[in-house]
Amino acid sequence: MSRKIFNTINAISFNHNGSMVALCAGTEEIFVYATNGSKDTAKWDKKYKLKEHTQKATVIDWNPVTNLILSGSYDRSIFVWKFSEEHDKFLPVFVNMDEKLSILDLKWNKQGTKFVVGTSSKKLYLGYYDEKHSWWSTAEIKKQHKSSVISVEFSPNGRVIASASFDGTTSLWVNSGGEFECVSTLEGHENEVKSVAWSQDGKHLATCSRDKNIWIWETNDSFEYECLSVLSGHTQDVKMVKWNSRLNMLFSCSYDDTVKAWGYDEALDDWVCSYTLEGHGSTVWGLDFDADEQHLVSVGDDRRLVLWEVGPTNCHHKGALEGLHSRCIYSCSWSKTSGLIATGGGDNCVRLVDASDIASPKACGEQVGSHSNDVNCVAFHPSSDIVAS
Repeated sequence: MSRKIFNTINAISFNHNGSMVALCAGTEEIFVYATNGSKDTAKWDKKYKLKEHTQKATVIDWNPVTNLILSGSYDRSIFVWKFSEEHDKFLPVFVNMDEKLSILDLKWNKQGTKFVVGTSSKKLYLGYYDEKHSWWSTAEIKKQHKSSVISVEFSPNGRVIASASFDGTTSLWVNSGGEFECVSTLEGHENEVKSVAWSQDGKHLATCSRDKNIWIWETNDSFEYECLSVLSGHTQDVKMVKWNSRLNMLFSCSYDDTVKAWGYDEALDDWVCSYTLEGHGSTVWGLDFDADEQHLVSVGDDRRLVLWEVGPTNCHHKGALEGLHSRCIYSCSWSKTSGLIATGGGDNCVRLVDASDIASPKACGEQVGSHSNDVNCVAFHPSSDIVAS
């Protein structure tokens, strides 16, 4: 039987194989647990306590290549933690950065050689290892957003950083001579950018906003971004966008109770709505694909989980599960290894669904009372059956 580790968990990050997990638990301390190959938290063992921040640790990222942990805090500090075999613990290295407001987000690049930081002061920083002085340092990426930077994402190849802001813009940054240079600021949304999604090849970027629109952008080898299309089919806020690499299509979910599939029409030379998935009676909060991207799961405010078979020109409703949660379902994640689906809801619960029979999905597990409030996000580890909530 699983146990409740902490009352509050505001950040979580796994190591490369899911054998260890780092947690920010609403205090200045960071805790590292050994999962012992189990998704049952009752079998997890507390291994290490990382204590160097003086205020609540809020963000954390564990790089799978270097095994370095990156942490940020309300105290405006960042630390890089390196494991010492000799001392059997993680040792902190202070990151040299002059910032006066809170750290909102930070991410390693894939190689673990650089990281990017977003802050409440509207500034972006690039972190790097200073060989000359043998320490980690940061350089401010000079051009600023006009409001808080709420999300930062590296492109699939790690060469470009996308930063999304409440000011309605998304900025793109490219490494040039050791420093990241803003090559483009994507403008056009009338309200905050809610979600950004890179295509698998990194050649396209989709952004969506409270203004009900989706913008698709294309880049070339000169990193010049061009708007290919503005998609305005939704009638309410667009919650999130997600690419399907098998179909080379974009899927979006919205407060208008629908999921839409968008594809490129060669005859029109434009992106168009290929079809609309109507199976919810209220806001659709989340969506995800199975491992081969042939099926899609959507969840919503109506407490329904709906399964679809998706193709280039149409979709088929395959199955549904009613009343999985007692309140709205905010998030879903489809395991790429076991095929299980995890959901998080407004009833403070995490539940598991067996979708091996796509026409008759069945609830197969639950974690009741793990959280003391809404479960806003669930995510399976990419190569194991551990799910974070």
